[in-house]
Amino acid sequence: MNRLDFYVFENFSPILNMEIDNFFLKNHEGFVFRLYGWKPYGVSIGFSQKKERVCNVRYCEDNGIAIVRRTTGGGAVFHKNDITYMFSCPLTFFTERSVVAIYREVGGIIISILKRLGLNCEFAGKLPVEKRRETIVKSLPCFALPSDYEMIYMGKKVVGNALRIERDRILQHGSIAFDFDYRENAVVLNSDETRLRERVISLKEIDKTLTIKRFQQTCIDVLKEMFEIRVKKLSKTLNRILFC
Repeated sequence: MNRLDFYVFENFSPILNMEIDNFFLKNHEGFVFRLYGWKPYGVSIGFSQKKERVCNVRYCEDNGIAIVRRTTGGGAVFHKNDITYMFSCPLTFFTERSVVAIYREVGGIIISILKRLGLNCEFAGKLPVEKRRETIVKSLPCFALPSDYEMIYMGKKVVGNALRIERDRILQHGSIAFDFDYRENAVVLNSDETRLRERVISLKEIDKTLTIKRFQQTCIDVLKEMFEIRVKKLSKTLNRILFC
């Protein structure tokens, strides 16, 4: 059984979160899964996006909301009270190594975690061509429209994912809508609050009793069935990881 390092939920700054993820993509050799939050709050944009087009830059500057660029693609995400997950591993873990196949397999892990919590989530399925075109032309926020292997609940998006393959290793991370602030998301991402409410749902709306601690323990329980797990706290080893 493969050994996986599981890093428990901790809050880090937007810049540091991206540096940590990049480290695991470029320097690690094994299997890593971590959960994290963003303090202060931040916006992550896809590697090809222009922040002036997808964010309310003035609002972010005035309110101390950092804008950082991901090494992965996808749309802009406002990270406020969400749970971000990151999974990184050797490409050889996957029998089929296309982008779609990797999205499907890693997404299947997240689906299993959500279902273990009693949340009947599923993949969004194939997007019509016109919906894909709408996403590209309008540079919609990540949560405004799900792609094929992102997760929905009762037709509404609950998890957004992004993937990068670099040499012989992959990194997939995603934002899980835990306690979604529709109003500020609309302001920060130049979107429409009504539209977001029609398309997004958060875990706390589905289950008001859910806590990050219970979500985390469920992650560990599901992953234990797939890996030999070592549970760690990233803050205790941060200097060694980033400056080794």
